[in-house]
Amino acid sequence: MTTRFFPNQASLGVLYALGSGVEKNVIEAYIWLSFAALNGNKAAKTQRDDSIALQMTANEIREAQKRIELLIDKIKNAKKYINKKSLIIFCAVYGVALLFT
Repeated sequence: MTTRFFPNQASLGVLYALGSGVEKNVIEAYIWLSFAALNGNKAAKTQRDDSIALQMTANEIREAQKRIELLIDKIKNAKKYINKKSLIIFCAVYGVALLFT
């Protein structure tokens, strides 16, 4: 598992949580903090669980989790068909780390 993208993922989550430079969106905040947490950022997990999730409805949390699962599936499927360099570019474009290296 690589961690080179997670500081940016956590930062993006915070920006969405605050509505700083982007429209405030707790679902996007939850998603990006979750990716950071999956890559080992404990502070992102804490912020997601102790702050963002408390501001969300159960339906919003389910929607965020569904979107996370879909993107993880895309990454897994992409790894089957493209070389590692192309996969790194794919992940950089989508702003996610290689969760399953």
